Amino acid sequence: SIKEIEELLTGYHKVKRRILKDLNTAPFPTCPIVPYHKPVHDRLSIEVTRGCTHGCRFCQAGFIYRPVRERSPEKVFEIVEKSLKNTGYEEVSLLSLSIGDYQPLKDLLPVLMDRLSNEGIALSLPSLRVGTISSKIMEQISRVRRTGFTFAPEAATQEMRNRINKKINEEELFETAKEVFARKWPSLKLYFMIGLPGETDEDIKAIAELARQLVKLGKHKFQITVSISTFVPKSHTPFQWERQISLQESREKIKFLRKMAWKYGFRIRWHEPEQSFLEGIFSRGDRRLHEVILRAWLKGARFDSWRDRFRFELWQAAFEDARLNPYFYLVERSKDEILPWAKIDIGVDAEFLWQERLKSQRGEITPDCRYEACQQCGVCDFKEIAPTIYKEKSEIILKEQTFKFNEPHKYRLTFSKLNTARFFGHLELINIFHRAFRRAGLKLVYSKGFHPLPKMSFAVALPVGVESLVEILDIEIYGRYDGKSLLGKINPHLPEGLRITHAIEVPLNASLSPPSAQRFLVDFSAFGLDRKKIEEFQAKKSFIWQVLHNGKVRQVDLKKVVKCLIPKQGEKVEIVLLLPSQGGIKITEAISAIFSLKKEDIPRLQILKVGVEM
Repeated sequence: SIKEIEELLTGYHKVKRRILKDLNTAPFPTCPIVPYHKPVHDRLSIEVTRGCTHGCRFCQAGFIYRPVRERSPEKVFEIVEKSLKNTGYEEVSLLSLSIGDYQPLKDLLPVLMDRLSNEGIALSLPSLRVGTISSKIMEQISRVRRTGFTFAPEAATQEMRNRINKKINEEELFETAKEVFARKWPSLKLYFMIGLPGETDEDIKAIAELARQLVKLGKHKFQITVSISTFVPKSHTPFQWERQISLQESREKIKFLRKMAWKYGFRIRWHEPEQSFLEGIFSRGDRRLHEVILRAWLKGARFDSWRDRFRFELWQAAFEDARLNPYFYLVERSKDEILPWAKIDIGVDAEFLWQERLKSQRGEITPDCRYEACQQCGVCDFKEIAPTIYKEKSEIILKEQTFKFNEPHKYRLTFSKLNTARFFGHLELINIFHRAFRRAGLKLVYSKGFHPLPKMSFAVALPVGVESLVEILDIEIYGRYDGKSLLGKINPHLPEGLRITHAIEVPLNASLSPPSAQRFLVDFSAFGLDRKKIEEFQAKKSFIWQVLHNGKVRQVDLKKVVKCLIPKQGEKVEIVLLLPSQGGIKITEAISAIFSLKKEDIPRLQILKVGVEM
C-alpha cells in the first residue's frame, strides 16, 4: 500500500476539481463533424443535465459530477434547432445520468416532438430510471419510431437495492413494463450487476425470477434482454474500499443465469469476467500499472473491448513481466489506507463516502437532495456552488412554420461518385444523401408505420471502390423545384466526390427500375492489360464463375452477362455488363474472373462506370 503522498509544490497537496456553475453558459458545438461512416452513437446528443444526486453507491459519475445542474428547456430547444440544421441528423438524444429526473422534461417533450415529428426525427431518452417515465412521456417519444426501452434495476431484490441505494421497487418496474408492452415497444432491456457487496445466492436467483415474471408480461419469449456485468469497485464512491469477486465466482454466476435464461425464455448478454477483472485492476490502480499497459501493448494487445480481439493471456504475461500481483488491486481496502486517488479532490468528503458504505451494510437509504434536505456530501457551499434546477413551468413557443406541407413531388437525380467518394458503401451513401437533403432544407416525404423512412430509392448499388459518372436516385419531397435550383440547394452539402449533375421531376407513380446494362471503363495501368485473357474469354462459348456464399455454391455464366469486352487505347478496356433479374454479377467479380486477378489486386484498378442502358 501507499506510505504517503509527497507534495512537489508547497501547499499543493491535492488537485481540486473545477466545477461549472451554470450549464447554460457552457459552449455547445452546434456544428459538429458528422462522420460518413456509422459510429456507435450516430445521432445528435444534447447534454441536458450534468450531475446526479440519487447517490447510487456503485456509481462513480454520480459522485464526481455533483452537484446537479440542469440546462434550461429554452436553451435545450435552441441547441436542438441549430444542431439539426447543421448536421441533418435523424435522431436526437437527451443526455443525463437520469433523464427522467430532468424537471422540465414533461413541458419540453410535447413542443420538442411537435418540432421533430414533422420531419421524421426520432427522440431517444437513455439512462431512464424506473418510476420517472410516465405514460405521457412514452406517448410523446413514440410519435416517430419505437426502438426499445432500457432500464437499470442493477439488483433484483429490495434488500440489495437498498444496499446500493437504488431507490426503485418491483411494483414500479412491473407497471412500467406493462405500459411499454401495451404501447407496442418491441423489447425491454434490463441491466444487472453480479458480485455486489453483501450479495447472496438468493440475489442471483432473483435476477432470473424477475426476468421470468417480466417475460409473462410480453407477447412472446425473448422479448426481455438481461445484461449482466461483474461489479467493479470505483474510486471516489462508497464502494471504493470493497473487494471485487474472483474470476471463478463471476463465471459460476453467469453460467447459472445463462441456464435460467434458456429455461425462462429471456435473452442474456454478459460482460466477459476476464475483461471485468482487468477493469477492476485499472479502476483502483496506481502509477505502477503503466508498465503493464506498455508490456501488454508490446505483446500485441489491441482493441481489447472486442471479444474476438481480447487476449487475456497477454495481460497475464504483462503482469508477470512487470512483477506485479494483479490480485493486489482487487482486495478489500481499510479506511486508514492511503488510496492512489486521494490526491484528487472531487468535492465530496471522504468521510461522507465512508458513512455511505456503513449505511449500505445496514441496508439504509440516503435520499436525493433534489427532493429532500441536503445530505452534507460537501460539494455545495450554496454561495458559488449549488444545484441548478428548473422547477417552474416552461413555455417554449414554436416559430411559425414558413413552409407548408403541400403535395409531394418526385425527382430523379443523376449524380457522379468519383475519387475518394468511391470508398463509400451503399448504406453510407444512403445516409450521406439523407442528411444532405435535411441540411439543404428539403422537406422529405416519409413512409408510414412504426419505423418511418424517407421515400428515397437508388437504381442500383455500386461496389465499393468503383467510380461512376451516372448513378440514379429518386426522392420524394414536399414542394416544387426546377432542376437547377435543386442542384444549387443540395450540392453544397455533399462531400467531395459526390455531385448531382442532373435533376428532373417525374410522376409520383413512376418507379425506378434498375438499368438493363452498365458500361464500365477499366484502367489496368497499375500492372498492365493482359490482352490474351480477353481473347481467351471471347473464344469460349461458356465461362462459368462460381463462389461459395453462405454455405451455398453460386454459379454464373459470364458469357451470358458480359455483353461486350473491348480493348481500348493504352491499358484500358470497356466492359458492358448486363443486369438480369437473377444470376447477376458485380463488375469487380467479373474482372477478377476474366483476368484471373486476386481479390487484393482489384483495388489497384481504376474502374469507372461511364453509362447505363435502361
